[in-house]
Amino acid sequence: SSLYLTQTPVRSADLHLPSPISSLLQGVFQSSTGGLQYILTQAQPQDLILITGSLYLAGYLKKYLQDLNIRWEETQNLT
Repeated sequence: SSLYLTQTPVRSADLHLPSPISSLLQGVFQSSTGGLQYILTQAQPQDLILITGSLYLAGYLKKYLQDLNIRWEETQNLT
């Protein structure tokens, strides 16, 4: 498992993550599309990329993936 984050431009506070989570952190990106593009180059076909955050961010990245002709699957229930 790997964790990649994007920084929110309106917040300048340092990022403090609990130790179990920080050990998974692989990168912090200035832009959501730049981070996603990097992750897409690193992902294997069987990998799952999970996008979390605001509805705005999810919608924005969904459109970005659609423009790249990358399949987007929405999961309604993970249990």
